[in-house]
Amino acid sequence: MASKAPRSPKTKAPARSGNTPIDQTQSVPNISQAVCEPEFVNATIRSKRPRLNESPSSQSQLEDFKQELKCEITDMLSSWKDTNVLNLIAEQSGLINKLIADMAELKSQNSQIQKTNKDIEKSITFVCDQYDNLKNQVNRLQSECLEHKKYAETLEKSISDLQHKSRSSSIEVRNIPNQDIESTADLTKLVTDIARTWPASAHPPKIIYRSPYQIPCCNFVE
Repeated sequence: MASKAPRSPKTKAPARSGNTPIDQTQSVPNISQAVCEPEFVNATIRSKRPRLNESPSSQSQLEDFKQELKCEITDMLSSWKDTNVLNLIAEQSGLINKLIADMAELKSQNSQIQKTNKDIEKSITFVCDQYDNLKNQVNRLQSECLEHKKYAETLEKSISDLQHKSRSSSIEVRNIPNQDIESTADLTKLVTDIARTWPASAHPPKIIYRSPYQIPCCNFVE
């Protein structure tokens, strides 16, 4: 509790020399009431600010209250901080675990994709090799086909020459129309009738056949 400030002792006015009168003043017990009196209307009076002189016990109580309030605020902030930090740590841990799981899944998918790409690359390489082999085989077959074709033409020419040489005793009759039903006897009769038109042997031919060429003809050997 604040105690009233003690009044300062009154100082005596210095004595004046001679018979000079001394003006004496008297303190007013109630200043606020005295200000309201008419005789003090024109006087300028300052209100005094009460001065509090705290005792050591009051100062100690105030310090204790401040310390207690400070401890309560500190504890409240610490509790709030610990709770929020724990929640934040738990949330961050959950996010980190999720990121780790996602990264592991991505790594697994990446490994699978790399394996698939390697398999595809091997398959493409195998197909390219097979294509090159097939291309080489086709080129070789085409070359062989051309060679066989040339050889067949050579053989046909040789056979044709041999046939011409073997026809010294044969006659080729051309422009004989084909018949739907034709036999060797029909061809023999036809050739015999033709042979009678010029001086030749009328003996029937030993061999008679129709040539396989496009031109209608008939060959026979006497």
